[in-house]
Amino acid sequence: MRLQGRVAIVTGGAGTIGSAIVRRLAREGALAVVADLREDAAAAVAAEVEGARGAALDVTDPHAWAALVAELEAEHGRIDILVNNAGTHVQALVEDTSDEDWDRVIRTNAYSAFYGCRAVVPAMRRAGRGAIVNVVTGQFGVAYSSAYTSSKFLVHGMSQCLVLEVARYGIRVNCIAPGAIPDTGFERFYREKAALLGIPYDEFLAGALDSVPLHRFGRGEDIAEGVLYLASDEADYVTGHLLEVDGGFAGYAFALRPEEA
Repeated sequence: MRLQGRVAIVTGGAGTIGSAIVRRLAREGALAVVADLREDAAAAVAAEVEGARGAALDVTDPHAWAALVAELEAEHGRIDILVNNAGTHVQALVEDTSDEDWDRVIRTNAYSAFYGCRAVVPAMRRAGRGAIVNVVTGQFGVAYSSAYTSSKFLVHGMSQCLVLEVARYGIRVNCIAPGAIPDTGFERFYREKAALLGIPYDEFLAGALDSVPLHRFGRGEDIAEGVLYLASDEADYVTGHLLEVDGGFAGYAFALRPEEA
């Protein structure tokens, strides 16, 4: 198995993408830690996956990060993989985005990744190797998503800096950018977007699907396969890379008019 004996932390591990990542890493032999604010949901996922364990984690709390890393290192002697997947969003024009919403999205998406990276790097350095995978977006603007997109740009920028700081210790840092993945928040997200644009939901959804060259929405398993590659020895010479797993949308998006984005 490709990850036999390795210890992996997956934030937002109880969600659609997170749980798919947990399952894929565990299937390859990793101890996959389902780190999620929703303790019951994390425990439920862990109960279904051999080789997984749940952990309640507020990703916006640096002390909680330090405690989790210390606990895992004390129990297992190492942390090999970190997947910063937890996130949230708000849809609004820049002028309508409140301070509270901006702060909430930036803290949940960007501060959390910073805290996670900062917490695991010393443990990975002691182990002499490590793989960090940060979930971001393709590098383009999206209307009504300034807080979310900005938070992900921050994570990508931090990742590029971290690459240069930790490579000497055998630690690799990469990013993965998912496309549209139907999950519990998918319909709400798209209904809000359609309403903001004044487009009927079914029409908007059809247009969104048409914007994906492979003409299907993604699955959590699609992202999990990309994470597995970036976390495994097959990617031992890959660092500083942004892997887009989006059915070709990122390239197509540059051709969209602003009202279609």
